Formats: sequence, C-alpha cells, structure tokens
Amino acid sequence: MCRWFKSFGFWFVLLIVLLGSKLALALFVFQHPANVFLPDSFGYEDLAVNLIQRGRFDVPEESALGFIRTPGYPAFIASIYWVVGRMPGGVIFIQLILDALTCLLVWQIGRQYFSSAIGMLGAFIYAISLNATIGSLYLLSDTLFTFLLVVALFFLGNYWVKSEKRWCILAGVFLGLMSLVRPIGLYLAFIWIVFFAIKQWKSSVKHWYRATLVLSLFFIGLVVPWFARNYALTGRVMFSAAEAINLYCCFAPAALAEDENISFLEARANVDAPFRFQSLNKLEPWQFFLAADHAGAIILHHPIGFAKAHLKGVFATLFEPVYRQWLQLIGIEYIPSGFLSKLLARDWNGALVSLSLSTDWLWLAIPLLNEGYIVAVYLFAVLGVFKIFRQSPSNDALALTLLCVITILYLVIVPGPGGGLRFRIPAEPLFALLAAVGLAETRPLVSRGH
Repeated sequence: MCRWFKSFGFWFVLLIVLLGSKLALALFVFQHPANVFLPDSFGYEDLAVNLIQRGRFDVPEESALGFIRTPGYPAFIASIYWVVGRMPGGVIFIQLILDALTCLLVWQIGRQYFSSAIGMLGAFIYAISLNATIGSLYLLSDTLFTFLLVVALFFLGNYWVKSEKRWCILAGVFLGLMSLVRPIGLYLAFIWIVFFAIKQWKSSVKHWYRATLVLSLFFIGLVVPWFARNYALTGRVMFSAAEAINLYCCFAPAALAEDENISFLEARANVDAPFRFQSLNKLEPWQFFLAADHAGAIILHHPIGFAKAHLKGVFATLFEPVYRQWLQLIGIEYIPSGFLSKLLARDWNGALVSLSLSTDWLWLAIPLLNEGYIVAVYLFAVLGVFKIFRQSPSNDALALTLLCVITILYLVIVPGPGGGLRFRIPAEPLFALLAAVGLAETRPLVSRGH
C-alpha cells in the first residue's frame, strides 16, 4: 500500500479518474440547461446565436452588446453551437475538458520548473478546487480565459527553458486570444510583455529585443483589428465598453455609498439620476463615454469612499464563496440568512451567535470546508513564493514565480468594487502551483527525491 502512494503512476491514474468524474457533471447540465445561465450568460449567447444566423457580431435589439463584449467567448460558443446545435450542455462539456487540460498544464509547468511531484501536487490542488469546477458549469467566459492564460504561461515558460522562437510566437498568440475573451486580459498582456522584455534584457542584452518584438507583433496582430472595428463604428479608440459600464454601474455607486453611508442601490440610483438609463444594453456608444465621464467625476470627489470600496472588493475577490452558484446550479434559490450572511457582512459577533444556534450542519459544512481550502491554498502559496526566492532554484524559476505573483495581484486588485469569484478563478491554477511548492516543504511525499 505504501508503494502505491509513492508511485507516480498511481497518482497520475487517480488524477485522470478525478478529471473524468468532473466531466460527468456535464450530464446534469444536459438535463437542466436553464440552470447554467447567469445574467451575463444571456448576452454571450445572444451574440453567438446572431454570429451564426446573421454573420454579425451584434444583437439588433441590444446594440450595445457588440461593444461591451469582446468576440472571443461568443465565437467560442458559436463554434460549438454550429456543430451540435443550440445546446448549452455542449459548451459546458467542452469547458470541463478545458478545465481538465488546465489542470494537466499546471502539472507540466510544475514538472518543468520544479519537480514531477510538485507538478502533480499542483494539479491535484487545482483539480479539487470547487471554485474552478463550478465556474466551468456556467455559460461564462471564466474557464476559457483561465485556460488561455495558463497556456500562454506554459509557452512562455518553454521559451525561457528552450529559447526556441516558436514558443515565443505561440505565447504572443495566446496572449492575444486571452485579451479577446475578456477585456481585463488586455492590460495583463501588456504587463506580461513588459516583464518579458525586462527578463530578456537581463538575460541577453544583445538580443533582448528580438524575442520581445516577435511576442509583441503576434499579440498586436490579434487585438488591433478589434480596436480598428470599434474605432470605425464609434469614432473612438476603444477595446471594450465594459470599462465604462463598470465605472458607471459599480465603481462610482460603491464610492458614493461608502462616503454617504447609504445602500448601494440608493447610490446607484443617484449616479443614474442625470441619465435615467432603462437598459444599458441598448445604449449608443456616445452614451457610454458620457456616463463614464460622469462616474469618473463622482469617484474623484469621493476618493476615501472609493478606497474603502476597493478594499472590500479585493476581500470579496479573495473570499467570495462559491456555494451561491452551486445552489443555483441545482435549482435552489440562495436566500442569505444565518451564519454565512453575517460572516459575509463582517458581523463577527452575530456570526458566532448564529453558529452556536445552527442545526443545519450539512449546508454549513460545505461552504466552510471550501473557505478552509481557499485559506489553506493562500497560505501555502505564500510559503511557496518565500521558499522559491529563498532557495533560488534558477533565474527562470524566479521569473516564472514573479510573473505568477504579478498576475495574481493584478486579477485580485484591479477589479476593485466589481470583484468577486469570477476574477479569482483565473488565478486559481497559479495559486495551486505556488501552493504545491509551499506544501512540498512540509510533506516528504512530494520531495524532489520522489
């Protein structure tokens, strides 16, 4: 029995079985397809359906959708619908496959830079993530974005180890695809390119610009056409109107609510008072910019409130529980009450009193175990970063680790008041990889010797 637990083949087979069992979750989705739709899902699917039926990236009744959403995820849905028909379950099945491939990529990155045991442990930590699994079961762009991000990291890591131009080209392509799936990936890609340029300059001053130029050209070649399309339709350089919507619907109301001690809904109504927009999806492009300028002015007049709201948003991104989406997936409406609602509201005394009176331990245990998993992964990830920088296994490993840390901080901090579980999911495989290194320090089973 002890030999089994030290056998690489045993853990690999167990990982494949675990990933295969996750694919079986698609059967539930095929039986209850309506449950996989969250508010943002409808916009993605409407664009995909119109892309198939009319060959145009827009929705006649909701003209703003073609500017709010980037084309990556709707095109992904459309390609699946074109093959299997309008079946959300087909999209979810492919997303579960991508989630499994992300898991295997974490293993490969860990194996290449640290050890096979650390890579396998990182894959297991990500495979058991309830956040990533539940995220794959909704018609949302998170799983595809996460997969593309990890693929780009894998190719970039390969280039640092092997210095072959093809890996640099592929990294640039996937950075571009990542940006087209979610707008937040655009600035992240720029950060990666700057980091890559600095890394290349320190490694080879004479030839640093060549690889950076190749990476940049393939990235730019994918995103510039979308900028050009939006400029042709709006007369303004714009990648996505999502930024303006977030400023108007989330950032400004959150800052106002904090400063004036009112509810978010009341603050949202105050921000909207000059415009009285009925449906954001029906706005014209010039209205986006007008609303964004108005929201920006409100934020500038409430800097302290915005700072407080931003910190709360970071907290929500790090710790927002997944059980709300899980309950909706199985057809149960989430009604905040008792211990969990008080915990989320940071009412610590009320949470303790509610916990002492609770009798429904099953529904309480699942989210608490998941939150315990999240906290443990964070702690081991910090330990892993400390271990890597202390032991300095190689300059490439240090660079990869630093890039992971920068990416995690970007994904967690930038969303601010609009943050939450969706922005944490792309960081999960990076947390898992770093946590595996931290956990390996305290568990002989995953030492380099094994």
